[in-house]
Amino acid sequence: MVGSAARAATRTLRGLRAYQWAGIALIAVFLVGVLVTACSSSDDPEPAAAPIPTVAPTATAEPTATPTPGENGATVSIGDSTVARYRVGEELVRLPSPIVAVGETTDVSGAIVFDGDGAVVPDASTLTVSMTGFVSDESRRDNWVRRQFSAQFPTAEMTVTAVEGMPWPLPESGGATFTLTGDMTIMGATSEVTWDVTTLFAPGAVTGQAQTVITFEQFEMDKPSLPFIISVEDEITLEIDIDAAVDQP
Repeated sequence: MVGSAARAATRTLRGLRAYQWAGIALIAVFLVGVLVTACSSSDDPEPAAAPIPTVAPTATAEPTATPTPGENGATVSIGDSTVARYRVGEELVRLPSPIVAVGETTDVSGAIVFDGDGAVVPDASTLTVSMTGFVSDESRRDNWVRRQFSAQFPTAEMTVTAVEGMPWPLPESGGATFTLTGDMTIMGATSEVTWDVTTLFAPGAVTGQAQTVITFEQFEMDKPSLPFIISVEDEITLEIDIDAAVDQP
């Protein structure tokens, strides 16, 4: 009986294997059919694309041209002989009467650019003064100024934003008086400042003086605190002796 049972199990196992191979064969035939169908369909021509409806173009406004700095205008460039100056009232220990302290520097640079209508182009009009270059009649005062400004705020800058009363086009002779307004930045604080300007024109050049008054409080500045100074006035007069070149096509 044992032998007959073993023979029956062997026949059953062989039958199962036959069914497995038959199933695998059927799956293989199915996959081949799918691949053949896919390849044959890829050879078919693609259907024609549907026509895209056309839309008549709409009229658009022409963009307004931005005036190029100096184009049909003028550029006034600061020259090496330009001098920046401060004046401030002080009371000193050694003197019976108040004095006016004066400091000067020639470390001034920048330009003012005008468009074809004589209006200032602010993005191209910046004047810069080195705050560490001022020299007065007192070295201790000068050293105090340098210590205040040298590290973090070595320069004062002004972006010129407007001019009123200036002749246009710029003349090549004669004088003029007008005002110049700009945003001045000193020690990180910015305030609008207006200068009174007196000029004398020549071919390709302009000279003159600009003057304004600011305060220590306006720019959040500390007043000098030195042993030889009793007090310092709040107002500071700023002056620029102008020596500039004029480029006017």
